[in-house]
Amino acid sequence: MMTFKLLAASVALATAFNLVGNAQAAGGAKETFERTKPHMKVSPTPQKPERKKAGKPNRAVGGFKPKPFVDLYPAAKFPAGPFPGAPNSGFCGTNNGGAAKYILVGAKNNGTKAGGQFINRVTFPNALPSERVIEDPYIDSGPGFGTSYIAFPIPASAWKNGKAKYVIKVDSKLDVKETNEGNNIATGYCKAPAT
Repeated sequence: MMTFKLLAASVALATAFNLVGNAQAAGGAKETFERTKPHMKVSPTPQKPERKKAGKPNRAVGGFKPKPFVDLYPAAKFPAGPFPGAPNSGFCGTNNGGAAKYILVGAKNNGTKAGGQFINRVTFPNALPSERVIEDPYIDSGPGFGTSYIAFPIPASAWKNGKAKYVIKVDSKLDVKETNEGNNIATGYCKAPAT
């Protein structure tokens, strides 16, 4: 059986050579194959791979510890609610039956370390110049700690057409080095109830 397979293979090979010879005799071009160049450099001395600096190991996160960072942003005391600017919604405080009396501002931290002490500022664009800007110090104890809220009173001169516009800026003096300074501002208004 083995002899039969060898015989069949040699007949097939001879036939193939014969067909190639006939094609060349009939005017066919001779096919040539070029050896491709190696895909990697071959040198007489082995090259050592470059070593990269290893980070500090941290078993919790794939073996490397991320660099600590701070990312502060304004935090509203209340959920936004269905009516923007209504008392007890978003940054607008309680009203005791009338318009909101103050803005409640906190700061949250998306980072991995505490932000420390910084200044929060609330600006009321429609208020008199002497009442337009209110600043207050704030201390961020870091992620995972509760958020404290500071009440910024809304000046009577800030109300225009039933709304008191505000601009909140957390870390207004850029005392804290953050990864994202672009999310430190919140704008909006408090709305006086219809009378």
